[in-house]
Amino acid sequence: MCLPGLFFNMQFECTRRYLLAIGVRTPILYVLVAAIAVHLTSLVICVLIEDMGIFGVGLSTSITYTINWFLISLYTYFQSEEVLQAKWRLFDVHILWSMPMFLKYGVPSCFMLLIEWWGTEIIGIFAGWLGVAELATFTIISNILLISVEIPYAISLTSSC
Repeated sequence: MCLPGLFFNMQFECTRRYLLAIGVRTPILYVLVAAIAVHLTSLVICVLIEDMGIFGVGLSTSITYTINWFLISLYTYFQSEEVLQAKWRLFDVHILWSMPMFLKYGVPSCFMLLIEWWGTEIIGIFAGWLGVAELATFTIISNILLISVEIPYAISLTSSC
């Protein structure tokens, strides 16, 4: 049931990234806070009250994706002058002069990220060879590690904006 909402989520992500690229951040925050409220409400209604089970979770997610797209589209429609004035040029010759510096930092960063992803996948494969209790322990530890990494990362992102 989540598939119809994926189209709206893709549209939302494209618009969100465009707005972030031109420096518009506050409306995205408001849209996502509203989406959390809508998502929690629709989850309670679909899963607990209507007893739809996993189908209700998919329906709720589709509703949330659609609301995200609708709200961000309303913002871009009513603030179209601000959004269109802030558009950027797609290509500038001066970009080519900074390309070696970008590659100097970008290529090693890509390799570091690739090694991190491969390491996670290899650990996941090895964890599949474990028993049920060990796999449950691995899942809990992985989630705790993920949370402990994501919180400082989120703080660093918000403080740099």
